[in-house]
Amino acid sequence: MSADSGLSRIPEADIVPGLLESHQGKLGIVRTNAHATSLKTSGGQGSASSFLVRTLSPWNRPIGKHLFDGACVMCSLPEFVPAFMIIGLAVRLTFRGPVLFVQQRIGRNGRAFIIVKFRTMRVCRSVANRPAVTRSGNQLFTPVGPFLRRWKLDELPQLFNELRGDMCLIGPSPKLPEHQTSLYYCRLGITGAATTALAL
Repeated sequence: MSADSGLSRIPEADIVPGLLESHQGKLGIVRTNAHATSLKTSGGQGSASSFLVRTLSPWNRPIGKHLFDGACVMCSLPEFVPAFMIIGLAVRLTFRGPVLFVQQRIGRNGRAFIIVKFRTMRVCRSVANRPAVTRSGNQLFTPVGPFLRRWKLDELPQLFNELRGDMCLIGPSPKLPEHQTSLYYCRLGITGAATTALAL
């Protein structure tokens, strides 16, 4: 049995480059390869578990990636501006609420930022009636909401989050503060593995 096949059966942890320094339990390296390290941790009660910590590519850390993403966004803005106007007009004509949806998310190094999207859901003023997870069956979409969600067009305003330095083009998806379980040392992405998986 190869080392890689043994690693593939161990549950993966989220990408946390500082895990070795921050974990309160005892860590031991079980096996490693070029892409991941298998760790075993034992808590104070003697419990033990194994998991994978995958290392980030060096390309995710330097300012060069941010400059590259920013250049891509600036070059594409002339093409996206008409799309912004058409989508914004479609949302306005089919829904009387605000065109943009803003929400606090957790970004790089645990720093909170405001994410911007085109609105796809109706404004729900009652917290009790607000769904924890939005699905096509909860009947809260605006008339154009499902279309925007299906083709990820509601994500376009996040290009301005990228220009501000809050996000990058490709990376882990930013989460709500109450859903955040990991500390990321890279900028969170507009698109990534989670987004493409949902689109399939």
